Amino acid sequence: QMMNGTCIIFICNRNPKLEWYCYLLILVCLFTLLTGFLGNILALRHYVYCMKTWTTNTIFLFNLALCDFTWTLVAPFSVYYNIQKFAIYFSQEFYHIIGVLFSINIYGSVYFLTLISFDRYIGAVHPISSLTWWDKEKAVFCTIGVWIFIAIASGPEIYYTVAARRQHSL
Repeated sequence: QMMNGTCIIFICNRNPKLEWYCYLLILVCLFTLLTGFLGNILALRHYVYCMKTWTTNTIFLFNLALCDFTWTLVAPFSVYYNIQKFAIYFSQEFYHIIGVLFSINIYGSVYFLTLISFDRYIGAVHPISSLTWWDKEKAVFCTIGVWIFIAIASGPEIYYTVAARRQHSL
């Protein structure tokens, strides 16, 4: 059993030409993990405990923070997997689950940012008329639609994870 520092040195010393890249990747990952984890936890906590009334924008921002939080949890494992390539410390199913969470983040971030942009566009360009047809219920409907789309778009990744697990059990 290696200590954490020894394990990092072992991984980075596997390819001496890319040792600088390995350490840079680890530093960027640690910085991203700390700022992303703390920032998203604070944002989610603020939305859940401090927001008395939710607007269409806060609904989308909450879901964006949720998607980004999944990525910050997955980022260290993704970096480790890319450094190690075919890692021996974790099972392949674990990395397939990471792939599913990464897909959820990518699709969710893109579509929730799109909804935020749409919400701000109609608020700026059509401020009066949007009050009659754009409300929280429609924002919740759009949010549910995005989560359904994320589940469908991540379906192949989920299927591959289940199929890989079945193949190993045979």
